Amino acid sequence: LGTRFTIREIRKKGWTGFDDQAVIRVVLQELEDAGWVRKVPNQPSERGGRPAEAYNVNPKVLQA
Repeated sequence: LGTRFTIREIRKKGWTGFDDQAVIRVVLQELEDAGWVRKVPNQPSERGGRPAEAYNVNPKVLQA
């Protein structure tokens, strides 16, 4: 996924068990509680519309 990703990008991967947005949110909340990822504040794009929920991977995770 990279160091920054969205829920939509996870769903597009087609991974087993990650086809339901509610399940993905629960997993991401657990990862956030454990310090693996951090939710990025939502900001609308220049074109408007609903902003995507984005997450950043903790840089310390990538060093391991």
